[in-house]
Amino acid sequence: MALSFAAARPSRRAVLCLLMLAGAAQARPDLPATPERKLKAAYIYRVATFVAWPDAAFARPGAPLLVGVAGDDALAAEAARFMDGRLVHGRPLAVVRIDRRLDPHAMPHVLFGAASPARGRLLDAAHCQPVLTVCDGAPGHG
Repeated sequence: MALSFAAARPSRRAVLCLLMLAGAAQARPDLPATPERKLKAAYIYRVATFVAWPDAAFARPGAPLLVGVAGDDALAAEAARFMDGRLVHGRPLAVVRIDRRLDPHAMPHVLFGAASPARGRLLDAAHCQPVLTVCDGAPGHG
């Protein structure tokens, strides 16, 4: 399915909205879900649906699409709740919390980087990898 430039406009708005939602400092996963976290989890999921993931991006047929969340444990927990039971192009989703560095043997397909001191290192590590990166806040700030 080909998308026209005009058809892509809503997805660009979604990404821009996500980028404009500046997250609070590292949140705790035991805090109740906030509307902001619910919205971010939905946007991360929605952005993943716009990507045509090749079979070679997965270790085996039926392997889940990995969503890594770095710098916001509460968002990782909310994303796991939101994505539980959902599919992207027929594949289940699995949310993994990224602490300080990416595991080259379990590279996520989507990496969400909240504003944090470690985000720059994580984005550098994902630079030459087939990873869709989504960031919270302005690039280069935290």
